[in-house]
Amino acid sequence: MTAIELFQLTMIPAHMLASEHLMARICARLMGVEFGLLDLLAYGVGIGCIYLAESSQRKCEEESAF
Repeated sequence: MTAIELFQLTMIPAHMLASEHLMARICARLMGVEFGLLDLLAYGVGIGCIYLAESSQRKCEEESAF
């Protein structure tokens, strides 16, 4: 995820979007062409939420095992 965001900083996806080849334009759209710090923040929040959900589930399973 972070690698894709950093790859967007190279402007390669933006140049791919301007390509005459359809597959290059499709790939550029799928990757995204703009770097966004909010995207990195959203990744962090999502990872944190998954961590909390899994740790609380694990804790419930351990309590019910006794």
